[in-house]
Amino acid sequence: MGLSAAGGSFESAETAETRDTSPGSARGRRANPEVGQYDRYGQEIKSSSSGSAPIYLLAFTDHTIRAAAAYRVDGKTLHYVTLEHERKQAPLETVDRDFSLQLNRERHVAFSLPAP
Repeated sequence: MGLSAAGGSFESAETAETRDTSPGSARGRRANPEVGQYDRYGQEIKSSSSGSAPIYLLAFTDHTIRAAAAYRVDGKTLHYVTLEHERKQAPLETVDRDFSLQLNRERHVAFSLPAP
């Protein structure tokens, strides 16, 4: 049998009474999606409770962004450790403060720099 147009709506030959909606059937199963949080670029936001150390994003005025495992400020110098465990430093005035704050805030990573 096919579809009929009785009263303007279509119904298949298989009516609601004959459909198998038991929990084990394909029609009776409900989707169980995993819910997560994603940034505006579609990247999953990882919970900081996972026990892993945060990755800090440092934006510079020359339009480069560097990832750091750790950072500290000593006077007018930013000291940081790369993900490859290299110790680096840069003048604090070369850091794009606003963009660095934004990048880390969007990823829910606590980040702060002392006032200039």
